[in-house]
Amino acid sequence: MNITGIRYKPYRIPFVKPLRTASGVIYFRKGVLIWLDTESEVSGVGEAAPLSGFSTEFSEDVIHEIHRLQDQIKQTPVTIPVEFEHMQIPELLTSELPTLQYALDTALWDLAGQFTKKPVAALLSTNPARSIDVNGTIGQHSQKKTLTAARELVEAGFRVLKIKIGRAHFQEDLACIRVLRESVPESIQLRLDANQAWAPEAAFDNLTQLAEYDIEYCEQPIPAGDLTALAKLKKNSPIPIAADEDARTLESVKKITDRRAADVIILKPGFLGVRTTIEAIKFAESHNMRVVLTSVFDTTVGRAMACQLAAAFLPGETHGLADGYLQADFAEMSYTTQDGKVIIPDSPGLGVEVDSDLGELFVK
Repeated sequence: MNITGIRYKPYRIPFVKPLRTASGVIYFRKGVLIWLDTESEVSGVGEAAPLSGFSTEFSEDVIHEIHRLQDQIKQTPVTIPVEFEHMQIPELLTSELPTLQYALDTALWDLAGQFTKKPVAALLSTNPARSIDVNGTIGQHSQKKTLTAARELVEAGFRVLKIKIGRAHFQEDLACIRVLRESVPESIQLRLDANQAWAPEAAFDNLTQLAEYDIEYCEQPIPAGDLTALAKLKKNSPIPIAADEDARTLESVKKITDRRAADVIILKPGFLGVRTTIEAIKFAESHNMRVVLTSVFDTTVGRAMACQLAAAFLPGETHGLADGYLQADFAEMSYTTQDGKVIIPDSPGLGVEVDSDLGELFVK
């Protein structure tokens, strides 16, 4: 099979609610869809979605790199073995930009599934899950809005809730979690995401006060970049610690694991790339470390590959891969969240058909 070209389209989609980050407020999700075209007229789709403040590149970098790859493929078409056994990514389809590599890898696996007539997860595992559990997420709201959101999520079938904390005054966080724990069934698990908000010297005291509310884990309680402090906190904390911003490369995952600096590692495949994510999962699991996958607020195209990875390698976990962050999508009937689960399509490849009638989402 020869890959004869790369097509791309930038997109711009409003968030349902503005995304508040440490560096500001983001109102639109921007990214790039790519297609790898073949001589047989079958195409594989992928998504590169850098995010300001989170990833190391920008959409403009991705597009510039795509132009370079287009020129190379015009000169030298890329040949992929049709059997796709232990698929090796061709040198001409590699990039130093992790989000673009994710898109390229996703498109290749989509092609592999279409040619073998198998879902991607079935190519990655002999016994993939047919569905994956996902958590519902609650942002920083008033107690009233938090309770309303929690009840809606529980009624919708979510069994795990992830709550954003890290307010300027910790007692507001504490009061919110206290009321929430008292208001939802005991069977509902609570995960906290402090978003690097606490100084290391304050984190232990905060976690100690939160411990009585049966917290599954607290994500990135202190600023990323100090594994010594994170390891010390993990050793003493009454609540398990999850590393997120500290786990952005394979090397960092290995360091966290080797130093036992966290109980759980949060991986964002869209910022790592497919191959790096698989390597990180295998390394962490070989060292008895839990791994949870989360999305990067991308469209169904990007989220689909993360769901396939979860179904193949981490079927027993509850992941941060629910939909509902964007006002529109390219494939609204695929990978939707129902009863706290995402059903994995049994169609070949990713099982995503980009809706051609949504041209208004693309940037001219």
